[in-house]
Amino acid sequence: MRKTQDMSSSERRLMQGLCDVLKQLLSKPYQRHMADLLIDAASHADMVTADFARWAGRVLLILSEDDHAFNQANKDALVRLMPDPTVVTDLTGGHLALLVRMDEYMDTVRAFIGSHAACS
Repeated sequence: MRKTQDMSSSERRLMQGLCDVLKQLLSKPYQRHMADLLIDAASHADMVTADFARWAGRVLLILSEDDHAFNQANKDALVRLMPDPTVVTDLTGGHLALLVRMDEYMDTVRAFIGSHAACS
């Protein structure tokens, strides 16, 4: 897990709140649901670039440089798997950037959608 020492005090409070909520939500049914999700993901592990062809040029990958949940080999494989993806790497915050830097994350997603709206 990413250490909280690099986070601001408001980000640390947010992460503490998230952890508190997760502790309350982790129940046996939820754990079964997550296990099912992982089994489903594993059943799609053999997908190839052709499986994503219809989304060519319409995939946004936000791969934070300081994300330690996915190593560089995972990130590179994902980029190779997607046909002509837009790759953003300058959003900091690691794998949890969506939560701790939501405004920046949403600005990135909005810009991507806006740049592709005219292409649809």
